[in-house]
Amino acid sequence: MNILLCNQWFSPYSPGGVSIYNKNLVKGLSKKANEVIVVSSLEDGLPKHEIKEGVHIYRLRMPELHYWFSRMPLIGPQNRFLRNFLYSHSVCRFLRRVNQEQKIDLIEYADINGEGFFHRRYLASLPYVIRCHSPYYLLGQAYERGEMQFSCRFINWMERRTIRQANGISAPSRDLANRIEEWCGLPKNRVIPIPNPIDTNFFHPDSNHAATGVIKILFVGRIERAKGVFVLADAIPRVLRISKNVKFIFAGGWGNSQVLNHLKNHLDQSGCLSHCEFPGLLLEEELRKFYQHCDIFVNPSTLYESFSYTNAEAMACGKPVVTSDMGGMPEIVGHTVGGLIFRSTDSNDLAEKLSILIKDNSLRRRLGEQARRKSLDYSTERVIDRMIALYKNLS
Repeated sequence: MNILLCNQWFSPYSPGGVSIYNKNLVKGLSKKANEVIVVSSLEDGLPKHEIKEGVHIYRLRMPELHYWFSRMPLIGPQNRFLRNFLYSHSVCRFLRRVNQEQKIDLIEYADINGEGFFHRRYLASLPYVIRCHSPYYLLGQAYERGEMQFSCRFINWMERRTIRQANGISAPSRDLANRIEEWCGLPKNRVIPIPNPIDTNFFHPDSNHAATGVIKILFVGRIERAKGVFVLADAIPRVLRISKNVKFIFAGGWGNSQVLNHLKNHLDQSGCLSHCEFPGLLLEEELRKFYQHCDIFVNPSTLYESFSYTNAEAMACGKPVVTSDMGGMPEIVGHTVGGLIFRSTDSNDLAEKLSILIKDNSLRRRLGEQARRKSLDYSTERVIDRMIALYKNLS
């Protein structure tokens, strides 16, 4: 098949789960002898067109609006919507040209930002699939006033319309599939749950790692309130009452240094800062080592998470996961299967679940072994077969 992936977030510079999904999807499809083309947004320092490992990668510049536009009342909050509206228009026109030259069988778009909004206008006869990651109507529910610097009203409209018109729709969890069906008024089982692919050959347990005696609890993600870092911070004093021999590692970048400073002050005031480390944003090789060398992985997110790559990668490294019950994470981890689930925003419940694992080494080991086995269901090899089956039903 000749498959085109159209998505703004593509390696090497794009962070986050969507970019990881795109990288693994393209790699997996190419291994199955499919022809793959990528159309993504242009970042500074990257070429507009290149061929990497047989994959054509085209990059288009995201439209820029004048700075003063974002300062205008009423119109300013629609800055992101207008940029993506214009981007979708230019992308779909470009895709029509690519299709004429290379005869595409189908296109996959993401739900986010409605990149395929103009597909029916320029590529009416070409089938397309929407991969749902988490539309803004769900993400926006976790942010407080002022944290999200743009309006989602018209972005929601673009996303929903693009999803409704798709020939096929997939989502990484049954939870998100159900929510998309309800939000878009789609028939039950219209959205096919297929997990995100992860590289379980790269993310694997380290049999040579020796325990140091200090229980290391690892968080990986953006240092922001919606990722639950303050829920974790509130749980730490309660955990330390159980055992002082614990180290908490907050690994990840931050868009706003004030949040990081606030978090450190919060931990300092509770007397816990000396038990915490902040290694910052990690490269993939470094990240794997942190997964392999921790004892427990924690994901306290209060943001809707349809899958959570960090949970799955930690599981692939053989680590028990303590995660909140947001979105699809409970079904991806499995309570008492790959870890333990706690009630989102409930720091007491989080502290209790962490304490259970801290006190029980055999339970940590058992859940870690089960987590590794469960993660194999999300291996690129298994997931790609399911994606190809979905594609073939459309072409």
